[in-house]
Amino acid sequence: GGPPVAIQTHALTSTSTTSAAFNGRTTLIEVTTDTACFVTLGTTTATITATTTSLLIPANQTRWYGVNAGGVIAAVTA
Repeated sequence: GGPPVAIQTHALTSTSTTSAAFNGRTTLIEVTTDTACFVTLGTTTATITATTTSLLIPANQTRWYGVNAGGVIAAVTA
């Protein structure tokens, strides 16, 4: 447990956008959305793209993902 090591917000649009790299100590992320969206996780800041074949998160849901420190998430509205 303990407090978060970092907090990021990510605006959803109809075009895939990628987050800033996760904190170097981040290994678990919580993704909460009020809009249905697709997400893709990447292990580095290399360009990744969320598409309609990516992981779907329905509106008003929360998901937890294990990630690599320095990784990124890309998201696009569903």
